[in-house]
Amino acid sequence: MLQNFLLDYGIGNTSAKNAIAAYSLDANAMSGFSVEDAPQPENMPMTKPTKTVEVKEAWCNPRVDDECTINGKKVPKAELKQYMPAVYELEALNPSGHCEYPICYDKNDNPVGIN
Repeated sequence: MLQNFLLDYGIGNTSAKNAIAAYSLDANAMSGFSVEDAPQPENMPMTKPTKTVEVKEAWCNPRVDDECTINGKKVPKAELKQYMPAVYELEALNPSGHCEYPICYDKNDNPVGIN
């Protein structure tokens, strides 16, 4: 039920599974179960940008597979991680931000990372 709620509100399947796993960890800790017995969230390595460019604007065309721009310059989707760090969707959603795959934005629509 929780997973359906998260998916209905635009949270990706992987992020929903990670959130549920974290929730299960908390619930098991509260009920006396061992933390080691609880399912662990997926261990996804976060990436850091390799280029030192201040990203003021980032956008990907949802109708085209590989049409993204950073600061008005066309960039292949695979290279976005060179400009922005990887973030979990919940990191953007919790402080009133949003994600439009693959880019997440803060509450002021400034790009904060890729998901």
